[in-house]
Amino acid sequence: MKNPYSEMIDLMRVQGASYNPPSIKIGTMLSSNVLKVGELQVNKRNLLINEYWVSKLSTGDSVAVLSTDDRQKFIILCKVV
Repeated sequence: MKNPYSEMIDLMRVQGASYNPPSIKIGTMLSSNVLKVGELQVNKRNLLINEYWVSKLSTGDSVAVLSTDDRQKFIILCKVV
């Protein structure tokens, strides 16, 4: 029999995690419009890039990335060094 307090703590963790906003991640540009975040490759269809960076990003650049709430699109916030 599982400890009821442990079950309650587990439930609180699951519910709490669902309301946390996505965190900023570091990605690497594989080309000017393809991003790699962890093991995920994101193409230009799912990228939102600040107008300033559209023509300035190149292969190998590291960027700060934030995913949308539904985690379907990624916003490139800035280039990081």
